[in-house]
Amino acid sequence: MARALPAAAQYLVFSPEPEQSQSSGPATLNWRTLQEHFVTMGNLLPSLAAHQDRPYSQQQQDIWVAILIRLQAILARSDGDHYDAMTLPLQLRSQLRLGLTNSNVNADTLAFFDDASYFGRDLNTMLSFLAHISFQFRVDEDRKRQQRAARRAAVREVKVSSRQCIVM
Repeated sequence: MARALPAAAQYLVFSPEPEQSQSSGPATLNWRTLQEHFVTMGNLLPSLAAHQDRPYSQQQQDIWVAILIRLQAILARSDGDHYDAMTLPLQLRSQLRLGLTNSNVNADTLAFFDDASYFGRDLNTMLSFLAHISFQFRVDEDRKRQQRAARRAAVREVKVSSRQCIVM
């Protein structure tokens, strides 16, 4: 949780439109990495709404929790899957809507699926933030992979150059 709160705050403060995905490129869903961020943003958005004089009613809070539970299952099931970060929020939203429909919940009647409502913007912010974290995870993993490859190449080069010295 120590890294999740600053990451969420930074995303909310410095993203010009936090409800729209800003990241573009490959993203990897890693549930272990996403858990802290998921919980943090899931709790932060209703608190932020209350601070902005638009508190969730008890019914809206219950719906938000139900959405998060469904989203958690989707993320856990998608662990390790690769997506484009730009389209990931839409794909998660689609899976979420389908999951709710399969549970006999009409997602069309929920304000959380209305992009014009504050609740819809909160859901979009959550999904865009998860895409951002997934994109960053992929960038970090690619960088680690490149560093390991560079270290292995350097070790091979040292071995080859030491053999050349012996031969001379």
